[in-house]
Amino acid sequence: MVPDHYSEKVAEAIVLIWKSYDKTAMRRGYDLLTEAAREGDADAYCFLGRCHLGEEYVGSGGGFVRDERLASRYIAESIVRGSASGVLCALRTGDLTPELHAQMPFDSLKEAYASVLGLAEAGEAFAQYMIGNVYFWGDYLEIIGDEEAARFDSEEDYYAFAYPIAAHYYERSFRNGLTCGFGNYRSIYESDLTEIDFDTYAETLEMLVATGDPLIFNDYGKFLEDEYDDAEGLSPIT
Repeated sequence: MVPDHYSEKVAEAIVLIWKSYDKTAMRRGYDLLTEAAREGDADAYCFLGRCHLGEEYVGSGGGFVRDERLASRYIAESIVRGSASGVLCALRTGDLTPELHAQMPFDSLKEAYASVLGLAEAGEAFAQYMIGNVYFWGDYLEIIGDEEAARFDSEEDYYAFAYPIAAHYYERSFRNGLTCGFGNYRSIYESDLTEIDFDTYAETLEMLVATGDPLIFNDYGKFLEDEYDDAEGLSPIT
């Protein structure tokens, strides 16, 4: 039976690594993942892999060494051990080789996707972020297969379908304190393919500033400068 939550150690590590923006806390989270992996936790291997994939996958504050070979080994191990999150991560990184696909204990990519979707619906912020990515980056097309994907006549047709779904899951992850998806969310907002209005976008930014993410501070300052000629944030948004 697939669990509907990450294990306690993995959940705590996610908070420390992806929500704290503090080097000591991030390193403590890494140690927790290492401990959980030694105990056989499949998801722990997935998140250890993400720690070594660079700033697109983990904040720079933890000082984790970028090592794509090591990351691939960790992610592969997570898949073999039954991590659906590892499967979606491997789709995103290009690590899901035919050989690894054959070893995963899922009948299909749809089954692995459904497992992560279950985590997202149960309230796991990182799973919500990953589901958003599935739609934003187009991994959904590989998951559903060529026959079902053929219903989209063009890239724009696909993104008109996918962006609102991606935005929904990113917004849920934001409300749970995870900021990772904001860059993609901004791209969705700027695309005019969703109903994200100016007020919603501004309120989302204001909410995320409270997390302490330095990248969000930069985004917020640019937003204030572009919209209000107020990069220092001296004037409230109304």
